[in-house]
Amino acid sequence: MLYAYFTGHKPEWLVTKVFAIASFYGEPRYFAVIQTNLLDEMGSVFTIFGLLLLFFSRMRREDPDIHTRLRIRALVHSVWIVSFTWLAIFLLVYGYAIFFAATTIFGLFLLCCNIHFQVQLLLLKKSGRAQ
Repeated sequence: MLYAYFTGHKPEWLVTKVFAIASFYGEPRYFAVIQTNLLDEMGSVFTIFGLLLLFFSRMRREDPDIHTRLRIRALVHSVWIVSFTWLAIFLLVYGYAIFFAATTIFGLFLLCCNIHFQVQLLLLKKSGRAQ
């Protein structure tokens, strides 16, 4: 499915009718049943769940105090990074391009959390204070 997404191929078996609060394909429609291809939605949902599972999964040998502190620190730093990213987006991106930025910002948040946590964990292990 990843290949199909990046090549722009939309499988016919993923075309289905869904309920939508708002749809702007052609004409604006609200609270309507529309026909769409679920490839984009599936990719987004799987990516978000994968990043959530990555960040909140427990390690094999995990000290709850240290790892919880590292996760909280990663969350706080990610909030700062994403907040400044939002500020830059609002100042530099206009029109419909803001919607693309809005859909990718949550993935950026989870990615920042994961990277920051793994880097802090690596630094902790290198310092010898980890188990």
